[in-house]
Amino acid sequence: MGPVVELGTLDLALCVGYMASVLLVGLFFTLREQRERERLRLTRLHHQALMDAGARDPKRLDASCRLKSAKSGDVLEEYYLGGRRIPWYALAVADVSSYIDISGTMINTALVYALGVKGMYIEIRGGLCLFLAFQLAYTGKLSRRCPVKTRGEWIKFRFGTRFDAVLLRTTIAITSLTSGVLATTYFAVGGGKFFTEFVKLPEWGGLPSEFWAAALLMTVAMLYTIASGFSTVVYTDVYQSLFIFTSFIIVAIMGFMVQLPEQFSVFLPGKSVRDEPEYIEVNTTRSAWVSAVPPSSLGLPDEASYSMYNSFGLILVSYSLLQMMRSASGPGGSGLQTVLATKSEREVRSQTFLAMIFLSLRWAFSAGIAVMGIHYSMQHVGVVVDPERVVPIVINKVLPVGAKGFVLASLLAAALTTFDTTINSSSSYWTVDIYQALINPKASERQLLWHARLSSAFVMLAGLFLSLDVSTINRIWGFMTIAMAGGLIWPFFFSWYWARFNAYSCLLGIASGYIAAIAVFIFAPLLEEFRAFVVTSSISGVISIVVCLLTRPEPDKVLRRFYRFARPPGAWYRIKHICFTQEVISEIDSENHTDLACTGLIVVAQLALYILAVSVVSKAWTQSLVLVAILAVTLPLIYLKWYVKLKDRPVGLRKEDLNASLLGPA
Repeated sequence: MGPVVELGTLDLALCVGYMASVLLVGLFFTLREQRERERLRLTRLHHQALMDAGARDPKRLDASCRLKSAKSGDVLEEYYLGGRRIPWYALAVADVSSYIDISGTMINTALVYALGVKGMYIEIRGGLCLFLAFQLAYTGKLSRRCPVKTRGEWIKFRFGTRFDAVLLRTTIAITSLTSGVLATTYFAVGGGKFFTEFVKLPEWGGLPSEFWAAALLMTVAMLYTIASGFSTVVYTDVYQSLFIFTSFIIVAIMGFMVQLPEQFSVFLPGKSVRDEPEYIEVNTTRSAWVSAVPPSSLGLPDEASYSMYNSFGLILVSYSLLQMMRSASGPGGSGLQTVLATKSEREVRSQTFLAMIFLSLRWAFSAGIAVMGIHYSMQHVGVVVDPERVVPIVINKVLPVGAKGFVLASLLAAALTTFDTTINSSSSYWTVDIYQALINPKASERQLLWHARLSSAFVMLAGLFLSLDVSTINRIWGFMTIAMAGGLIWPFFFSWYWARFNAYSCLLGIASGYIAAIAVFIFAPLLEEFRAFVVTSSISGVISIVVCLLTRPEPDKVLRRFYRFARPPGAWYRIKHICFTQEVISEIDSENHTDLACTGLIVVAQLALYILAVSVVSKAWTQSLVLVAILAVTLPLIYLKWYVKLKDRPVGLRKEDLNASLLGPA
């Protein structure tokens, strides 16, 4: 049996035209990036020729030295950071598009559909992207101050080059590669479910149609992702974001035009790990559904998989703690890549703020889809709506011709923008932190690019086949954002805020937390998320502290170098008094205290903005007015108490930072 296409001619033409245009845009920027690499290669050859000729002319020697220093913009900085030449607004658009994937959009919409506006609070675990508030306040600028290209290089900068630090860097590279595989699995499950609503593929080789659908989407993305670098990924994502943001506005307006009845029912999936779950119909009211006031308990049926959220108050506390600790530990993954690609602290703030604003459109889209999904099920009695399929169901059954094709194309764009960013950032852990750092430090440009492409293909294939063992998006998303994150938060948190924390304690804390998370995923797949968080975070935290107290600290020279650049808050009293005068220390402390105090205000404003987007689409007018009032109070406070006091310190390696006397006595 061949594929069955459930799209009209116009909708199919829009989707095919979009895919073709993405490949053309990707090809254009790939060729441009290759020309830039060739220019840099010729520049390095010119420098080498000057050195080989033994030029005596001081001017020529000075030019040669400048060319040598420009080698920091080598192939890896070009491939993973775009040479730090990309405009901040392009980075912002690409950054937010990388957070808007099919899987994440489907699970966010599923929670809003099934639980109402209060379902948004579940995504404190990750989908609300509250880490952007911390990144805007201070973690973004702290990370950008460090002269590094990847998290692995940050580990080297923070802990030095002793054996324990090298082992830690390698461990983080391995765990990060695994996280990239899991992120790809998450993409495959959601993308497969979404695609098969429109194109029914046969079950070749005994593998389900969702598997082949995900494989097809990944193949399209890989056609331009593997050959390209970060610049191509960013500019291609900017192009695709035109589709994404426009379609989000269209769907939000269409949802706003729908009036919910006073009473209606929604469907919840039953408990299942690998098999297709049963669905349970739950009655609710419009006032309860649109309310953003979090209850202490949800009271869902025990047989429903979402009953894991019944202890709502306790879960929100644990999720908030997790998100606070994780966000305070600095950006990671593609978010760190975007921060490091900026030119200054000011650009970090600008691109983060713009990303926060654009993300509100995602929640308006989710609200529009959820409202139309409820309206559709009420009009078609007997139709069961899987919350995780409500997005493709509404697109397929509710949207008119033309709008269906455009929105479908935009969600394909969302899938590709997330996938290309994940692949580009994940491959760096093998290429930079394992292959170049340990196996072949003198690798040529061709060898580095070859390994970057091979590792990208590995992440894709491993994630694709792992998707065969996961039936629901929520399971893999919950594992990634709660169980695994719980096992990693303490080591990364202590690394920023505790000078005594060393590489051995970070290494064993990460390893123990990671092993605990994998054990929970395999042997206790139905364990509630907040209990999994308690287990993994407790094991990791206790081992981190115990090992730290039993082992020697890092050398003072390493700590002084790190603090002079980053200047983080926390337990750095002795180190900062070696590095700076009391006057400078007072300025640093004042800046850190202001940043920390305003972080909470920024979190409140961000959360209020996203709930406001959903409330307006749902026509919860009283609630919307309250949220507008909250923004009217918090935004001026943020401006007066924080923004007007900001400074823009230089970033990168400077001559004065190489002066040993400025780092204190050895």
